[in-house]
Amino acid sequence: IIKLTIMFIYPFYHYCSFLTTVWLWFLFLIIKQTYSQEIFASKTILSSQGTQYIPVNMPAQLISITNTDSIKKCSILCNSNVLCRIFDYAVSSPKQCRLFEGDTNKLGQIVSSSSSQSQVGTLQFSARLFVEYGSPCISTCNQIRYLRCGSNSTCECMPHTYWNASISMCIPQSPILGASCQQNMSMCREDLNYTCLQFNQCGPLSVLSGTTIADDNTEISDSSTVGLYYPVGIGIFGTNSDSIVIADSGNNRILGLWDADTNYENISVVATEWAPGQSLFYPLDVYVNARNGCDIYVADSGDSQVVLYSNMQTINTLTSIVAGDGDGAKGLASLNIPFGVAVDSNKNVIVASIDDNRILFWPPNALNGT
Repeated sequence: IIKLTIMFIYPFYHYCSFLTTVWLWFLFLIIKQTYSQEIFASKTILSSQGTQYIPVNMPAQLISITNTDSIKKCSILCNSNVLCRIFDYAVSSPKQCRLFEGDTNKLGQIVSSSSSQSQVGTLQFSARLFVEYGSPCISTCNQIRYLRCGSNSTCECMPHTYWNASISMCIPQSPILGASCQQNMSMCREDLNYTCLQFNQCGPLSVLSGTTIADDNTEISDSSTVGLYYPVGIGIFGTNSDSIVIADSGNNRILGLWDADTNYENISVVATEWAPGQSLFYPLDVYVNARNGCDIYVADSGDSQVVLYSNMQTINTLTSIVAGDGDGAKGLASLNIPFGVAVDSNKNVIVASIDDNRILFWPPNALNGT
C-alpha cells in the first residue's frame, strides 16, 4: 500500500511542479511585457472639448500639421514622435492634427478654442521611461525610445530636451529668449543657438557682443567730415526712443545720433562753436539735461570751460559759459582741462578738472566754483 501511494504521489508532485513552473513563467512574461510597455510608451491626458494649445514659440515648437480621422489617431502620431509632448485636434478644421514640443507649464498653455469639438492631448511621462539614462550603450538604448545612444556611448536625452536630475527625466529645452536657466544643464534650445548665458538667461552668444552704431566711416548729415575721430564722452536722452549725443573730440564737434528704432541712421552735427567764430577745442564730455528742455552741457577741455547749449537746437545755437573763465589757471574761477561734467536737478554744474586734480561745484550764474 505504501509503495502504491508513493508511486501515485510522485508523478502527481511532478505534475504540480510543472504547473507551478508554467504559471511562474506566464506571470513573468506578463510582468515583463507590462514593464516593457511602461518603459516604451507614455500616457495621454485629454483636455475638455473646445480647447487648443498655444505654444510660447510657435515656429520652434510646432512639429507638424496633418489630417487624421480621429483624435485617437492624432494621439498615436504624437506617441510615435519622440519629440512630441502635446497635440491638439480639430482646431482650425474637423480633422486637423497638430503636434508640438513643449509643456503646459512654462512653454505654452491650453486655452479656449473657437471650435467646440477641438481638444488637447498631453503626454504624461514617468521616470521609468528614462531608467537607462547615463548607462553604456552601443547603438541604441535597449527599449527606451526617449533616449538615444550619444557620442560618448552612453544613453542621453533626445534633441531639444535636457536631463532634469530632480525628477530623473528628460524634459523640453526652452525656446524662449531670456528664459531663466542654470549653468551646465543644457536647458536652452541648442538648435536655435541658445545657450545659458553668464547671467543665467537663455540666448545666443551674439547678445554678448557689441554692435557698432557709428565709427570712422559713418557719414554725417550736412558735414564734409566723414566719421568719428577720438570720440570720448557720450550722453543719452529719451524721446520716443533713445538717442545719443557724442563728444567727437578729435573733430572738435558734438554729434547727435537720433532714434534707436531707426538703427541710428539719422546722424547730424549738434555743435561746432562755443561762440560765433569760436570753435570748440577738444570737447571731452557731454551731459544732456532732459529735465530742462534737453539742454546740452559740454566740457570744452581745450578752452578750459563748460558750455551750455540750450534747448538742443540743431547746430550752433546761442550758448553760455556756465563754468570756467577760459584761462586754465588754478583759481576757483578757472578750470584746467575739464574732463567730466554732470548737472543736478537745480542746474548746479559739477566738473572734474583733470589737470589740477579738482572737482568743482558751480551754482547757476556763478562766477566762481567751489
